[in-house]
Formats: sequence, C-alpha cells, structure tokens
Amino acid sequence: MTTIAQNVTTLLARALGARDPRPAAPVTPASIARDERRRPQAPVTPASLAADELRLSPRARFQPIDTGLPGGGDAKSTRVLDKPLFTAGPAYKQVEQGWIPDCEIPSAAIAIARQNPNFFQGRISQDAKGMVTVKTDKWTQTVDKQVYWDAENGLTKFGGDKTGASSWFAMFEKALAFQVGGYDKLAEQPDNLLMFNLFTGGGSQVQMSDQNFAATKARFEKGHAVIAGSATDNALGLMGGHGYAVVGMTDKTVTLVNPYGPRAPIVGVAPEGSATNTGASKTDGEFTLTKEQFMKNFWWMASSNKSVR
Repeated sequence: MTTIAQNVTTLLARALGARDPRPAAPVTPASIARDERRRPQAPVTPASLAADELRLSPRARFQPIDTGLPGGGDAKSTRVLDKPLFTAGPAYKQVEQGWIPDCEIPSAAIAIARQNPNFFQGRISQDAKGMVTVKTDKWTQTVDKQVYWDAENGLTKFGGDKTGASSWFAMFEKALAFQVGGYDKLAEQPDNLLMFNLFTGGGSQVQMSDQNFAATKARFEKGHAVIAGSATDNALGLMGGHGYAVVGMTDKTVTLVNPYGPRAPIVGVAPEGSATNTGASKTDGEFTLTKEQFMKNFWWMASSNKSVR
C-alpha cells in the first residue's frame, strides 16, 4: 500500500521538476507522426489555416524529397504546377514575389535573370518523373511541383511567374523553403545578399552616395546583378523598406522592377508627374526614375561579387 510519505515524496518530485529516470526514446519520423496523432487538436479557424499554410511540419523536415507540399492547409488551395520550367522570353519579367515578404530574394532573381536570361537553366532541372532539382553553390535540393495556389489570380500563391507560363522560380523558392525550414521562414531571412551568396560567390552592399552610385553602375555594366532598398513610403508611390531589382542604369536614370508585380502596389505617377509609369508597368512592375529620384528615395544598393553573364 502506498504510504502518505511516498505520496508526499512523489508530489514534491513532480513539483521540483524531477526527471523520469528512464532513458528517452529516440526521435524518428515515425515517433513524431505518432505524437502528432496523440496531441489534442486545436480548433480550426481561418487564422490557424493561414498559419498552417506558411509552416513546414516537423515530419516534412525529415522528408525533403516529398510527394506532398511543405506545410498543411486546405488541399483545395494546392495543385501541381503543370508548367515547363523555362519558356521563351525575358526570364526577368516572369518572376513575382507572391504573398511572402521576402522581397530581396525575388528581386535578386530578377536582377540575375536580367543580366543573363539563361543563368538559372543550368541550375534548375526536371527529371522524367517531374521532380525538380535545384543546385546552388551551398546546397542541392529536390522537390516535386505541387504548390499553393491563388485561385483568384490564377497564379501561385507564393513566388512564381507573373505571366503564369513557367515554373522555375516557384520551384527554386520551394527548394529554398525546405532548406530554411518553411515558407514562413523565408520572411525571416535578414540577409540582403542571400541570393548572391547562393549563386555568385557573395556580394557587397553600400549606402547611397554619388561615389557608390558610379561604382555600382560600373559593376552593372560589367554584368553584375544589382538590387536596391527603398527608404520610406513617399509621393512617388514606392513601398518603404522594400527590395527592388535594378534592370537598367545610366548616368541619368535607373530602371527598377518591383517583385510584387500586378498583385500589390507599384510605383505610381507622382502628383508633379516626375516619375515615369508606363501602361506596361501596371502589370509587370517595371518603371524608371531619374538618378536624383533614385538617390533620394533609396538608401542602399547591393551587387553580386561576380558577373553573371
């Protein structure tokens, strides 16, 4: 019979956080799946569904080459992206950011593809079974072509092709999501040089000045990819604290692309008519500023260490 003293001893041990002396069982994909089934389920709400769609499940982390999609969410919001990896036309005009605030990643992809439309073709490939392999200087990752889908716009929910024709950037971003631990983690990558570190042996970032503008322009002309960061929201319609791709530089003008494309605000015509905004920029996010406008409204530039041509 259990004594009062034994009961008191047990209660004290629990209160003091005494550990179970038995050795812990090894953690495996099977044990994680079993624990997930035993865990009480939280009520499903619109907020929880949205969070699940942006999170890699622990089980998925053990299966980087998976026939499913990283994360949970409503199956109706996913589909297999039955588009070729690459199509004809300017590759840099295809990249779109989607719903993740990871602007420096698609901006750098646009900037690289602007300098070399074929750059990613040697680094992203698809096999006969439809599996896609992405090779960077740091890692290699294989994924399938299932993606989250934005039915309202008929495009991938996260990074993809704003024209809906190709799938290479969506596949790259999915591979990167596996590498960093989930789509939600892409927004937590603070390094403006991430893409340059993966593909061009690194990069360099400088503050805005006449001297740095001239040096960055010289690098751009030699085939280096360039991105730039805006300061604050302003009369030009620029998004503050946002990364843009630089796709043209002269002594007097800078042409940029907003990676958000048609699904988010892009630069508009300033009240005084000082910013150019052609009809095409309403759908592809490309616009031109004077050098003075650029230097006033952007506070940093970053460029790849190597030419990508």
